[in-house]
Amino acid sequence: MFINRFRGGVPEFLGDLEHLQVLKLWQNNFTGSIPAALGRAAPLQEVDLSTNRLTGEVPRSNLLVYEYMAEGSLGDVLHGEGGDGNVMAWATRLRVATEAAMGLCYLHHDCSPAILHRDVKSNNILLDEGMEAHVADFGLAKYLRHGHGAASECMSAIAGSYGYIAPEYAYTLKVDEKSDVYSFGVVLLELITGHRPVGPHLGEDGSLDLVQWVRARVDQGGGVEAVLDPRLGGDVPAWEAAQALFVGMLCVQEQSVERPTMREVVHMLQQAKLPPTPSLHDLRGGAIPMHPSAAAARVRVVHHDEEAAAGGGSDSECEGR
Repeated sequence: MFINRFRGGVPEFLGDLEHLQVLKLWQNNFTGSIPAALGRAAPLQEVDLSTNRLTGEVPRSNLLVYEYMAEGSLGDVLHGEGGDGNVMAWATRLRVATEAAMGLCYLHHDCSPAILHRDVKSNNILLDEGMEAHVADFGLAKYLRHGHGAASECMSAIAGSYGYIAPEYAYTLKVDEKSDVYSFGVVLLELITGHRPVGPHLGEDGSLDLVQWVRARVDQGGGVEAVLDPRLGGDVPAWEAAQALFVGMLCVQEQSVERPTMREVVHMLQQAKLPPTPSLHDLRGGAIPMHPSAAAARVRVVHHDEEAAAGGGSDSECEGR
């Protein structure tokens, strides 16, 4: 019943339907108050009344109420229904990536037991009116019970979305925090490239996914310019783009043990603005500059003044802290 432009009030009888589990009425023209009867519908698990003109409170019940996110999902903003989407500024993209990483970091490191999202993708990162990112849709989430003697959980079936699923999950059905890290890496590559994770736009015959496409470009020596979203133009700090790409490629390593934790990802993204910014010309050699944080230490490069340079040296001092 969504996207039908229905008018009037939401029918009261919907709350009396015995087998109603999902009610989606978004993008209509309903007005008036939200029927209290919806709070009596015991089987009802999901209700979407967004993009209507309803008033009043959501009925008190066992319904989980989500805050309305005015800008929709990151996937919608980046790609749009027709595939073009909006041109998010680079600073906004980097901030959204950092905020989403912080949300996953909370699930992995601050919840006890840890929570695996298992369906991290751009459509499950919602943006409010200030373009602040919120990780959403926990329908596939699972607790990770490290205390039961296993470092990963073995699932009975694959859950997640095509293009975001970690290799080990697809092959062995074993999942841990690093599976979410892989999926987040794909989202980060989406933000950098502006491409969907799969589609005919990747490779000559569309046979590549986004991770394979980026790897191929980097391996060919194209550098960050070869994968950066062309809609951004030249208004992108080269160092920030290179470091974001480096973090993304770390997250999508084939071997899960080689991927960083979400706590490390947050730290690296937060530090992306710290170093001085080189020109894009410096990055055309194809190598992705390694971020200091990747060595599990926060490194500050202290450049000496002109006197040191005049002495023939290019001294720099790396100081861990």
